[in-house]
Amino acid sequence: TEAAMAAGCLCASYIGGSVNFFAAARHFRQLNNPHNTNTNAHGTDLLSSMAAADLLLMAIYFAAMTGATQNRWLQRQFSNPNHSQESSIPTQSTTTNNNNNHHDSTCDEGDPEEDERQTDHPNDDSTVATTTTMTRERMTKRTVAIGTASALAWAIVELSNLLEDTLTPVLPGMGCASIALLGTGTSALFQSICSSNSSRRRTKISCLGWLAHHVREVTPGMSELCLYGLFASIGTSAHWGQALQRGPACLAFAGLALLVHVMTVIFGTLGVKKWYSNSNNNACGGD
Repeated sequence: TEAAMAAGCLCASYIGGSVNFFAAARHFRQLNNPHNTNTNAHGTDLLSSMAAADLLLMAIYFAAMTGATQNRWLQRQFSNPNHSQESSIPTQSTTTNNNNNHHDSTCDEGDPEEDERQTDHPNDDSTVATTTTMTRERMTKRTVAIGTASALAWAIVELSNLLEDTLTPVLPGMGCASIALLGTGTSALFQSICSSNSSRRRTKISCLGWLAHHVREVTPGMSELCLYGLFASIGTSAHWGQALQRGPACLAFAGLALLVHVMTVIFGTLGVKKWYSNSNNNACGGD
């Protein structure tokens, strides 16, 4: 039973992250002892130890993956054959958006003056005033973008919590899946809006296009901050005394799961890449 609980929590973690881990752990705990809380201590120790081991290994894993992305040999081994073509698209979009930011829009009326102030500043006082004005406008844009992104994130989380409460008796962990789906859909929508504005090559962009562009600029930093906050909140609230009771065994079990995951990703990626290359060669040979 304990092995099944540990395996189930780890599978949920690899599918949907640490949020899914705790959703599955809570569900297992309710299934085992829905009324008697005194008999939950044994299972609680196990789940606390598994959570600590999973968080420790995930922190090491993320740090290793961050370093691996900077390794040129690994980049060559796992590079996308169409990477050069795909990377040129966002570059053009970003360049167009940057050019559009120098023109007037219905939401941003100060951009034309910014370009003039940058090229025409007769004295130091005007330079300081220009810098102050530009900084103030930039902070205003970021504040609006951060507020919009926070409101969207709050709405997504509240909707996901509602789905989690509704579907937990049937399928636990749907809250994390809902967050992933809604977040991905929102990101794709903002990407489509930005692409639509850049492809038209208009001198004026709409309010929605302006907002989507700036929201996409601030969301990477916000997501990193939320990730660090998640790990910090879990770490500060964990019962480390209980977690260490089964630490070595849980660490070994979680390490085995991580090893299987890493090996599957590595060999699966290399296998898909080899199959893709062979299929392209066969297609060229057939032509």
